[in-house]
Amino acid sequence: MIDGSFTHGNDIAQGPNGAMAIVGYEATSDDMKMAYYYDGSWTTSVIQNSVTPLQYPSVGIDSNGVVHLVYLDMTNDVLRYATNLSGSWQVSDIDTTTASAINLANGRIPGTDLAIDSTDNLHIVFSAKDSTNNKQSINYTTNQGGSWASTVISDIAEDAVDPAIALDSNDKAHVSYYRDTGSDLIYATNEGGTWTREIVESTLNVGKYSSIAVDYNDKVHISYVKANNNDLKLASGIAGSWAITTVKANHNVKHTSIVADSNGDLHIVYSYSDFSNNKKLYYFTNESGSWVDTTLTNDGGLSCAISIDTNDDIHIAHSDFAINSELEYATMPGSGKGVKQHTTWQISPALPDGLHMNWRSGTISGTPTSIYSNTTHTIS
Repeated sequence: MIDGSFTHGNDIAQGPNGAMAIVGYEATSDDMKMAYYYDGSWTTSVIQNSVTPLQYPSVGIDSNGVVHLVYLDMTNDVLRYATNLSGSWQVSDIDTTTASAINLANGRIPGTDLAIDSTDNLHIVFSAKDSTNNKQSINYTTNQGGSWASTVISDIAEDAVDPAIALDSNDKAHVSYYRDTGSDLIYATNEGGTWTREIVESTLNVGKYSSIAVDYNDKVHISYVKANNNDLKLASGIAGSWAITTVKANHNVKHTSIVADSNGDLHIVYSYSDFSNNKKLYYFTNESGSWVDTTLTNDGGLSCAISIDTNDDIHIAHSDFAINSELEYATMPGSGKGVKQHTTWQISPALPDGLHMNWRSGTISGTPTSIYSNTTHTIS
């Protein structure tokens, strides 16, 4: 147990030198809180005291160990950003949301998700509401161009909620979300330079509680729920080509979270509610070649999130519903296959605007967007 009062909305991120951060909002006050692990111990702090409900946070740690988190102010209808870049916590509002909780228990969540790219730019997806037709939409916000810029990536004529984001080796975004209008799992990406979206699955109310990961080969994996049977589902592939499997059928699945390790094996955690409303926490992996499940706890499966470190060790944050929604943490070593070594590339100083280096292949692509003086870059 790390803290006695975290509840819905836990997220977990890994950082350099073994650092780790977990965020969530406090059970009774809606204070935004963070537990930070470094050098063998946990410390817990309040990022912002709640005058209005502060909910649905996401967290990331950049290559310099700076923590970044985003969350929703549910009364003032803003996407809020907090960072300790300056050495102390600075909080600012970066976008409007008008996002109300549609139905958390049924997977209609006005959530956020955050990813940090290879040059420490932030990529955020979150729920907003279109002012013209009162529909929930999915917005993508990034500071990649030097200042915050936001784009609506869902169809504004249809309700869309609960987004998740992951980045590929070109730092392009891959997003999953639930389209409440039609009850479909939707995938959106800007890998081609502009945003496109497609239906991944649309039969019998699918796509709630989705989570997304991109493996080393840039293959996309989405875990989600098929609501009519409460199945745990997995969609793997690329835009236009998806293989869909049922990982666990008829299991009252909620709050899925997925990661891929260095060998391309997948790891999923989710919450399961039994007939007595116990929130069990389940872990699934296909590292043996077939799906194997483990029950991690019989009462602590609320708001679970999974992350993986550079050693392929698994880290899970979750709340214990039975004990005042206290924040709990579980970890397990990697699969035993060993970390698969992959060549990665870095460039210093950073390339000018418009150019990008694929950190997996070392390929430089794009077109410079401004005049750039003669500069020597080192690739390693």
